[in-house]
Amino acid sequence: MSVTTLRRRIGQVALLYGLLAVLWFTLMALFGPTGIFGTRLIHAGYGLGAVLCVLNIVGFAVLLCATMLLRRAKLPQALRILGVRPWSWWAVAASLVAILAAVTLLYALGYRAQHRSVMTVIPFDVLGPFVEEAIFRGFLFLQLRRWTQLPFWVAATLASVPFALEHTYQGVTPIALLEVLAVTFFGGIALCWLVERWGTLWSAWVLHAGLNLLFSLFPLGANASDNVIGNIQRLVAIACALWATWILTRKSDPRADEATA
Repeated sequence: MSVTTLRRRIGQVALLYGLLAVLWFTLMALFGPTGIFGTRLIHAGYGLGAVLCVLNIVGFAVLLCATMLLRRAKLPQALRILGVRPWSWWAVAASLVAILAAVTLLYALGYRAQHRSVMTVIPFDVLGPFVEEAIFRGFLFLQLRRWTQLPFWVAATLASVPFALEHTYQGVTPIALLEVLAVTFFGGIALCWLVERWGTLWSAWVLHAGLNLLFSLFPLGANASDNVIGNIQRLVAIACALWATWILTRKSDPRADEATA
């Protein structure tokens, strides 16, 4: 690797991290639960779920605009850069099978689903995972792979470290914090691998959203360090998704148009 190439890659990595940090803190300051507009919505009688819905929708829109400006891309190409395009039924099916395996395990162990309101499920289990995937696997990982052209393990590590740090609020004790960081970091690596194999976010999003939904519906604890069974079913789901993806993609590579992204 030449010195020029190394400098270019370091500059691109710094640019992605810096831009993402600015967007993150600006959005939280404006639309977060304690932000300027977030607190106004809460004082106006809207719940936390509504505030998070607004935060996620605005966040994705801003991320999409930032990608268009950074890469000088039109909307269809920006969606491809972030991994939102193309759609893949097989990618979705691979993760749905994994979630079904986790549900089967929980019912076999005697767990039963609980009722949750729509305004809890949508922001926490649908929109939240989608925006996180767009940020960490789309904006970071895919651009580190395709634009900066880093090796998989380097790009996956650089994308999974901030993903793990974003969940540090779940660690109420030093031991719990270490467990949260380990679970989210290695989970992030696995999600990066799914995106690498499929070339889109959809398998990673379905798996991420499905796992969040299971933690909402079943008494598995509030976070990544609360419950051993919760982490076991998480491991089962991830293993099944990786296995299904490997089986479905080992003979033909479904990734397309990486060079154009």
